[in-house]
Amino acid sequence: RPAFARLAKLGHPVAEWLMGNIYFFGQGVPRNFVRAREMFESSAEQGYFPAFAPTAQMHEQGLGTPPDPSKAYLWYNVAAAQLPDSAERTDMIKRRETVAAQLTPAQIEAAQKRANNFKPKQVVPPDPEDVDWLNQ
Repeated sequence: RPAFARLAKLGHPVAEWLMGNIYFFGQGVPRNFVRAREMFESSAEQGYFPAFAPTAQMHEQGLGTPPDPSKAYLWYNVAAAQLPDSAERTDMIKRRETVAAQLTPAQIEAAQKRANNFKPKQVVPPDPEDVDWLNQ
């Protein structure tokens, strides 16, 4: 297991995103979409931008979770809102609109409201005085 696996276990968003990729692609571990989605989503909830699109895609495609176009819409929307005008932002908007086609107007409104109210969870780093966290 990579060194950053310990940090992912502690909830570090960058380490979680890295572990999400490792589980998604099965790099040195069996491919596991459930663990990948959990890692990506935890990272995204902490506001780590690179985790937004993979979280959305996993909800859109039903990888590691039943398909959930509302959650896909939420994460594509959060990603688009943080991007400047660019091809990447246009792509996020197109993906958001693709999943919106599967939703009712009320579901879109609810997902939009959740996206507008999105606030990243605070990352709580390990206490440097507690050296045991390295051995977890």
